[in-house]
Amino acid sequence: MVHRFIAMKDRPPHLLWNEWIHNNVSEQNIVFLCSNSQVAFRSLESGCGISAVPRSVVKNDADLIKIAPHLHWNFPIWALVHRDMFNLAKIKAFIELLQQGKDKAFILKF
Repeated sequence: MVHRFIAMKDRPPHLLWNEWIHNNVSEQNIVFLCSNSQVAFRSLESGCGISAVPRSVVKNDADLIKIAPHLHWNFPIWALVHRDMFNLAKIKAFIELLQQGKDKAFILKF
């Protein structure tokens, strides 16, 4: 069985899932390339192929099936805070946690 994949045409470095597809899937198996994430998602919903979406999307859509839960992409993040919020205790605690420099794993939920 040959799997069909959906990917973004452009390859910005922050889209690690997209790089994974381009680096690990043969060109003939990438059946849909586009420049818009909404178009990519609609093609996924329509059954055109396999792609990567946030877990929360899969959880809330009964028509989507999670197939590779073991794949994790690590990427750097920036933490920005408005200068008026900088002195809040919870913000300072979070910044101190980041400054410790230890490896951390975050699960972002939207």
